[in-house]
Amino acid sequence: MKKLKITGMRCMHCVQAVRDVLAEAGASAIDISLEDGTAICDTELSEDALAELLAEEGFTLTAYEEISA
Repeated sequence: MKKLKITGMRCMHCVQAVRDVLAEAGASAIDISLEDGTAICDTELSEDALAELLAEEGFTLTAYEEISA
């Protein structure tokens, strides 16, 4: 599992856009908190790959952490 700190999410539309990006990239068990600006998901993608995908949608990955499920 990965915990991602994401800036640029301002509304539920943003949350859905991030969810869609992560899901299309193969992530599962996606849980996003607009209030905390975080996403927790199960993915094999690297920090750089996730940062690039999010940047394409106008979001910035500011922290990336491996967490236990």
